[in-house]
Amino acid sequence: MFSKVVLVGNVTHDLELRTTQSGKSVLDLRLAINEGYGENTETIFINVTVWGKSAEICNQYLTKGSKVLVDGRLKQDSWKGKDGNTVTKIGVVANSVKFLNTKKSVSNEKSVNEIESTQEVLETDEDSVPF
Repeated sequence: MFSKVVLVGNVTHDLELRTTQSGKSVLDLRLAINEGYGENTETIFINVTVWGKSAEICNQYLTKGSKVLVDGRLKQDSWKGKDGNTVTKIGVVANSVKFLNTKKSVSNEKSVNEIESTQEVLETDEDSVPF
């Protein structure tokens, strides 16, 4: 089976980088994606998980409102709720993230070059994803 997802949206909140017990960096972000035009506009929200070095770079440069392009795959999580029923959530695991704009200011030429180099597509190393 094969699943591929390409999303363009805005980050809905400031990000918080976490580290797993095995030392892998992980970042959860939520994207707001607008569909349609004018009065027919609908906004959907998608949870995206970014791993490894890509997670660290996203945490460094993205803030609430940043526009990104995410290329990834679908992931389904299931667990038992408090009422004993099975709860299912579908999200996206990012294979790559491209910054379409950033909100953090750039204070010198070195920072501009660093941001430009990170705006290339950030690829997630498949071996770094723990599942």
